[in-house]
Amino acid sequence: MRGGKRSDCCLYASENWGVGDRQAERYICRARDIIRADWSDVQRDQMMAEILSQYSSLQLAAREQGQLHVALGCIHGAAKLAQLVV
Repeated sequence: MRGGKRSDCCLYASENWGVGDRQAERYICRARDIIRADWSDVQRDQMMAEILSQYSSLQLAAREQGQLHVALGCIHGAAKLAQLVV
């Protein structure tokens, strides 16, 4: 739910799917299990390489659009991930 709180998720489930809080909680738990399973096999070095690649792509796109503050944020984020800065 785009970072919403549990109560936001329950309200959404009630309004859109017609379910109560208990069923919404079951959906939330199942979603967490799926997310956990998606990420459980990822190696740390593989994940770092993928994130660094994404930072690089975003930084290039930001420069092309003249959004230098976003490009700088990507550079800083990549450096922090690589533990080059604190």
